[in-house]
Amino acid sequence: MNNATRAVICLILLLTTISIAQVVGSVLFVSAQVASQIVLNDLSITEDEVQQGETVSFSVTFENIGNAQTTATARVYIFNSSNTLIDTINYTPTSIAPNQQKVQIKSWNSNGWPAGDYVAKANVTFTPYNASTNVSNELSLNFEIIIPKGGGASGPPLEPGKQELGEKPVVLPPEITPIIGGPVDFVKFPVLKEVVPGQSAIQGVQFTNRRDTEQVVEIEVQGIAQDWIAVSNDKTTVMPGETRNMDVAISIPQDAQVGDYLVRVDAKDEGGKSSDFMVVRVKNAGGERPAPVVLRTVEVDRVNRKTTVNVAIRNSAQKKIERLMFEDTVPQELEGEQVAFMDKPGEIKQIEGRKALLWEVPELLSNEELKLSYTIDGVLSEYSPYVNWYAYSIEIAKRVDLSELVLITDLSAAAIKPGEKGQVSASMLYVGEEPLEVSMTLEAPAGFIVEPNYLLVTLQPRSAFTARFDLTVPEDALESQLVRLLVFTDDGQVSARLPIVVLQPAEAPPPSAALISLKPADVTMLGLLIIALVVGYLLYNRRRDGGGASFNEERLEYARSLKKLMKAD
Repeated sequence: MNNATRAVICLILLLTTISIAQVVGSVLFVSAQVASQIVLNDLSITEDEVQQGETVSFSVTFENIGNAQTTATARVYIFNSSNTLIDTINYTPTSIAPNQQKVQIKSWNSNGWPAGDYVAKANVTFTPYNASTNVSNELSLNFEIIIPKGGGASGPPLEPGKQELGEKPVVLPPEITPIIGGPVDFVKFPVLKEVVPGQSAIQGVQFTNRRDTEQVVEIEVQGIAQDWIAVSNDKTTVMPGETRNMDVAISIPQDAQVGDYLVRVDAKDEGGKSSDFMVVRVKNAGGERPAPVVLRTVEVDRVNRKTTVNVAIRNSAQKKIERLMFEDTVPQELEGEQVAFMDKPGEIKQIEGRKALLWEVPELLSNEELKLSYTIDGVLSEYSPYVNWYAYSIEIAKRVDLSELVLITDLSAAAIKPGEKGQVSASMLYVGEEPLEVSMTLEAPAGFIVEPNYLLVTLQPRSAFTARFDLTVPEDALESQLVRLLVFTDDGQVSARLPIVVLQPAEAPPPSAALISLKPADVTMLGLLIIALVVGYLLYNRRRDGGGASFNEERLEYARSLKKLMKAD
């Protein structure tokens, strides 16, 4: 091997070393297109046969099979037998992460719709990543509205106080108003009591004697089977200005028909009577489609001018609910009044122009019951807004893993000499729709110095972010060490590892590093450079030998013999 050849080889090795030192430690993780995609998996109703006037729940289950978070809005459209749209159930828009599944449940009352066959159709609208609104697939189901057994809905609507009430589920009258003028006035009364078959409960009632003389009052209950309800005192004497408490015991049998029962409580004497009304609503306990059951109790307090709402949410499923969101809508007639939470605080929001109360529960175990209570300043004198209070919804979702929202797209660092400082660069993509506060740290072996120790960053919706850490290598560091980038919140973490190549004095980086670290563009440029050097070397040898092709004597003699043969021919 001559000196020129040796020079070329040395030059190639030198250029290769420089290229390796510049690109070592660059790791690419993600290059896929980011987009959301919603699939509607299930549509169900609590009962296929809905009694006229009964409240049922429609449940929709959908999933984000894309890789970006989006806002999804589910709707159920109700069609009659003539395929005419008669009602629309609008669910609360919800944020759904990649690979997350959500269940939304909303109540619907069949009051006012005639008996017959109906069809419910559902879909979900959403916004793909940086695109216009899209619509999921559609699902449908058939159900039937029937007249309650016993004929409770066969006649005209009941008029409270003007006719006897039946002992079967009924279609509620358009207005329910207390009757005053008797010996006492009801000042605290349960307007609505929702129960399931087999449940027992006790409700308190207060009445006041506003007259100047004592009153001998007889209490009588109508509108429900006598063995379903009882009062603590059916006859009592009330002094002038005195307020009495009375307990009403309710015991619903296991075979009770689902539906509304309009109960009238009379307080009477020989001179007249006062009447107040309570709707006992028997609800389905779950059946073949186990889902959380919402039971609401509404009580009016005319003395303190407050409406008290107690909500019980029962998980009738055989497995726990990981995350539950409950939304209750304040009746429109009381939207301007003050709301106060009594136990578990909630959040007050305006949703679609209505005042809504929201609670989030981390988990609800199987057969566990969650109780929520709040008061609203003000009392309505007509009860139909209370008993027709169907604007609540439940959302069930699996916990969101942070790795579904934060994607580390690149982690890179140049080779660092012992005792010197280098930089680690981390690029990430956040696909969520709300700003997210995260913590970041770079974990390194003992002796390595990382600056800063932690970064607290607010990631902006659907945006990229790059974090940089200074890394100082100790004097006695080995040739290669691993560092780990950790991004975390209270809901989880995501991480990535990177090898840091340490350049030792008078030593070339290991060949394996070149295989890991060289980028395609670097390899191409290096190949072109090698070809150019080889061509240059050949031209150099040619010019050194006289500027043209050189032949030895044997080849020259062979050419002369060929020339002679051609002349002989």
